[in-house]
Amino acid sequence: MAIDPADPSVLYLQETDDGDCYWALLRSTDGGANWSTFWPSLETGVNALLIDPTNTAVIYAGLETGFCKTADGGATWQCNALQNISVTTLALDPGDPSALYAGSS
Repeated sequence: MAIDPADPSVLYLQETDDGDCYWALLRSTDGGANWSTFWPSLETGVNALLIDPTNTAVIYAGLETGFCKTADGGATWQCNALQNISVTTLALDPGDPSALYAGSS
């Protein structure tokens, strides 16, 4: 789960159903009362979510197969390096917000 640092009523949560291998990222704009599909039909589960505190339209998702980024609030996603590596944690460098750190087991 991730909470938008600029608006705490905006929440993000992964939906997982390992039985049929369905994963999706959900978003709530009312503090969790209602949820909508934000990123449907993921091919893998989301291990970590990170919202850029300086630009909340930028969201990073650590996946079981690398990580992806949206710079437009989720309209489009780009998957980046570290493919086929399970990314379990993400952090931005507080001194250099353009530096993203990704951790794996």
